[in-house]
Amino acid sequence: MTSRMPRINSARSPVLLGILVAALSLFLGWGIAGAGCIDYDDYLHWISSTSMNDIPKGIDVSGTHVVVVGGTTLTILDIANESAPVVAGSLVLPDNLYRVHISGTLAAISGRYMMYVVDIADPANPALLGDLAMPDNPETIITYGDYAYLTHGGVEKLSVVDFADPSNPFEAATLTLPNFATQGLAILGDHIVLSTHAELLTIDISTPDVPVINANFSLGGLYICDLALSGNTAFLSINHGAYPAEIHAFDISNLASPQSLNAVVTSIPGGYYPRLDVAADVVYFRTLTSNCLEYKWNGGAFIYQGYISPFSGTLTDLVVKGENLYFLERDQDFVHAVSVQSPSPLEPIGDVATPGTAEGVIVPAGRADIAYVADGEAGLQVVDITDPLNPFIVGTVDTPGYAVDIALLGNTVFVADSGEGVQAIDVSTPSSPAIIGNVDTPGSAVDIALTATHAYVADTDQGVQVVDIQVPAALSIIGSQSALTASTGIDVTIAHAYVADGNNGLVIIDTSDPANPWIIDGAQPRNLTSAQKVDYSQNTAYVTDTSNSLHIIDVSDPENPSSLSNLNTQESAGDVDIMGIFAYVGSGTNMQLVDVREGDNPATVGTVGVPATAEGMHVNEFYAYVAAGSAGLQVCPTQCGFDESIFVDFLASPQEDFYPITVDFANLCEGYGLSYSWDFGDGVGTSIEENPTYSYTEPADYPVKLVVTNGANTDSLTVIVSALAEAPTITSISDVPADQGGVVYVRFYHSGYDNGDLNRIEMYTIQRQDVGEWVTVATTGAYGEHYYAVSADTQGDGAGWTAPFRVIAHMEEGNWASAPIDGFSEDNIAPDAPANVSWLAEWHLGWDQVSANDFAYYRIYGSTQPNLDDAVSLATTVDTDIILGEMSYPWVLVVAVDDAELESDPSTPVVVTGVNDLVSEVQLGRAVPNPFNPSTRISFALPTAGPVSLVIYDVGGRLVKTLVNEAVVAGHHHVDWHGKDDSGNTMASGTYLYRLRADGVELTQRMVLLK
Repeated sequence: MTSRMPRINSARSPVLLGILVAALSLFLGWGIAGAGCIDYDDYLHWISSTSMNDIPKGIDVSGTHVVVVGGTTLTILDIANESAPVVAGSLVLPDNLYRVHISGTLAAISGRYMMYVVDIADPANPALLGDLAMPDNPETIITYGDYAYLTHGGVEKLSVVDFADPSNPFEAATLTLPNFATQGLAILGDHIVLSTHAELLTIDISTPDVPVINANFSLGGLYICDLALSGNTAFLSINHGAYPAEIHAFDISNLASPQSLNAVVTSIPGGYYPRLDVAADVVYFRTLTSNCLEYKWNGGAFIYQGYISPFSGTLTDLVVKGENLYFLERDQDFVHAVSVQSPSPLEPIGDVATPGTAEGVIVPAGRADIAYVADGEAGLQVVDITDPLNPFIVGTVDTPGYAVDIALLGNTVFVADSGEGVQAIDVSTPSSPAIIGNVDTPGSAVDIALTATHAYVADTDQGVQVVDIQVPAALSIIGSQSALTASTGIDVTIAHAYVADGNNGLVIIDTSDPANPWIIDGAQPRNLTSAQKVDYSQNTAYVTDTSNSLHIIDVSDPENPSSLSNLNTQESAGDVDIMGIFAYVGSGTNMQLVDVREGDNPATVGTVGVPATAEGMHVNEFYAYVAAGSAGLQVCPTQCGFDESIFVDFLASPQEDFYPITVDFANLCEGYGLSYSWDFGDGVGTSIEENPTYSYTEPADYPVKLVVTNGANTDSLTVIVSALAEAPTITSISDVPADQGGVVYVRFYHSGYDNGDLNRIEMYTIQRQDVGEWVTVATTGAYGEHYYAVSADTQGDGAGWTAPFRVIAHMEEGNWASAPIDGFSEDNIAPDAPANVSWLAEWHLGWDQVSANDFAYYRIYGSTQPNLDDAVSLATTVDTDIILGEMSYPWVLVVAVDDAELESDPSTPVVVTGVNDLVSEVQLGRAVPNPFNPSTRISFALPTAGPVSLVIYDVGGRLVKTLVNEAVVAGHHHVDWHGKDDSGNTMASGTYLYRLRADGVELTQRMVLLK
């Protein structure tokens, strides 16, 4: 399977997603006689994706290293090779991390109620130098000199931290803000530019430990989420608390008086809590719907340039450094890199306005001089495209209906004319096209595909109509398949028609008898919301869906088509045309270029913006032609240079020998301009040499992979290199899962003399060492496998029964024993829960015997609630009944325990009879659960009836909630607290005290509300 550069995955990145492509304008990028194709990778394009171990939340870049924080992990990526970043080092810190900012060789990090200072001078070994506990939870962080400036979530405060001594950072100052700070925080000279949820602030930090608010500009209730600076212009992302979002521009050249530039981008969909960054006057705007929109700033207005998409998860942060844009994707734990070196939008190179609404287009094969346009209410337009920069209409003929789609056979154009069926038009004289025949269809003809003798028409609710076109002047319907209900797209081969039939998805019809087409039985792909158009190419159907998808379906077996993948096109997908390894897809006001060479992993590699909706398209070796509705015909560039074939092959000498071995790899690849990437299969060694040499010092099979690319195509091959040993090598000893113990799997790598010759009588013996003596516990024949797995007995279960195991190879050449490896088994199956637990008499409890071969005893628990959350072991017994003494627990539960001390599930809880009479003193139980969110239960018990007070305080001693303030009867009681005060306000996370007063006794305990 090949993969086109630069779609290069990192070692842990399973998927490469879409890329936004942009191009220079016509007169900068092409000459007047310019070719009809470009190299999309010369423009804004994807570089790489790298998977993280924790959800990434913050990112910063310095030189050739990217620092990412998320979860409790700081990760440093080496991006010296941008297309193949590698993890240089990582560091686990004590708590959750939010944002990071690099200052020289230090990384300042905001964490949960903490700030950390980490030395990143050696990226392979980042080291924590110092930390600072903070009373408020910091979020955004930025550094300037020896100071870090932090804002806090939900707190109206800016903190200034002096970390001149990195091992001892301290809070040098705080500044009260007029409102809660948001993500926007930037340095401009000796000032901070900061956003709250309602204001834009400039703060003088010329004296770092005495910050002073310089200006406070209110946005009249708009919610500012983020800001980025470009010179003296501040760009703000605005969110009203719901969709959509906006971008505003402000002049901050006078820091004491920021001025709105009255430039706004409005109604950005999916922009909840949006983030942004800016480079070279291009604003990159992250939305919640996994897009990054791009706007050019020309000093007075924003110009939309397109989007980078699609991602499969939510983007959490982005940063532009140099010529690259880096994204963090939360759901997939990815760091993505995109080149922004040429951020100009790609547009059509030529166009012509048509009098109607351009719905479909076709160009004769091998020609670049004429195009035919189905022009809606204006019928057929014949367009001269000899000069693609300046196409013009040379002929026209109106049709009686609404021309929707078009097909060509020789000098006859066949038009799907909506309510008027099919029109046959003679175009032998381009300036004078003429209708020469027609046939009405029972439905509404909206798509048409041809064989040499028949036209197959998608006739909406009337299914598919088959029209004999052998005599264009005498068209006739000779067959139909009317069982379909929403046919809007069709393509045909000699024997099959492929129909896009709305929510029926792709339907395949056998057309071997055109007069009697029939739907092929079989599992039709139904995972389409509304199938729109279809194009067939090389046993694959490409189906567009109005729910923003391109579906790729393997139809090599028409009776069992299978979905390979679907690609999010972001906007409603219309027409599709396949040219080579690319699908050209109409998606809203864009033509998307999709690399489909890997059917199970398609990728958007280019987007061309057109002035109106891309209704239909035709692609040939010259250009892509788009019927763009009210904007007429658009001529667009196609992708160049990706038809150069390559073939990968190599030799390993030796491919198999006794270790240690040194292997010479000889490249046998075919192709031009090749580059090489070797992975030697041991998890360590790689090379980009053409003919490398590599050594192996441990016995194993090593999958050596060579990936070859010429920048256009990529191919790969994997060959196994075996470093053999005379003795077998145990690779693992593992417990057999889901059993009662006593057995392990011994897995081992074969002896080098085990060559699979079945005429030789050879075997392996597995032995366990018992009190210094080797005991044979299993055997297996030797039959040429490289790896074996054998089950072997143990003496007991658990780490306390660990024993050495070894494997002896009995070969004709001799006997060899592996090095011993320790292992043990585990009892994985607990007994069943005791049944029918009940009181036999006062304090006499009984139950049914459980059936378990390894049963040991029963354990009886007492609990303040009907579960084991607050239980205390009361007694054990091997019998099926027990007499219990008086207790203060209202519930009892019974569990069965086996020899491995595995407990069964608890029995059904049983209420203790008369327990309320057994309370001898005032009791206050612990809150369950604790910590809690959103509610917890507090239990208490009274020996006598009387007045009771149960109240909750915060750690400052302030009364929060009165739970009980009344007379209560004797016995056990409980009350729930739902985390709210007496006024119904939800309380913040923190520690709370609850106090019980009753019968002259006062008891207090703690609990934690954790959100």
